[in-house]
Amino acid sequence: FNTVGNSRAYHHLCREIRHGFHPPLADAWLAAEAREGPEGTYHGGTGRVRWTGRLDRILYRPHLAVERVATLTHGIDGNFPSDHYPVLASFRGERGG
Repeated sequence: FNTVGNSRAYHHLCREIRHGFHPPLADAWLAAEAREGPEGTYHGGTGRVRWTGRLDRILYRPHLAVERVATLTHGIDGNFPSDHYPVLASFRGERGG
């Protein structure tokens, strides 16, 4: 999911929903047991983070445990597949399991 943390869309998707109809989504970066790489993902194709805020997020159902989230900063000969670094998350089954 690509947005700033204070956007209406982010707050809507991650809000706590009453009456048990749908569980909220959670932000994997915030819940991860381990984080690797920079929080900022926008580099504009330069390989150097140009905006330090976090734009790229992985939202998930919170019944899973997030083992690790990593921002992948690798390029080949100064070339990158996007102007944002990709973010990768590793999940473990049910929480506490």
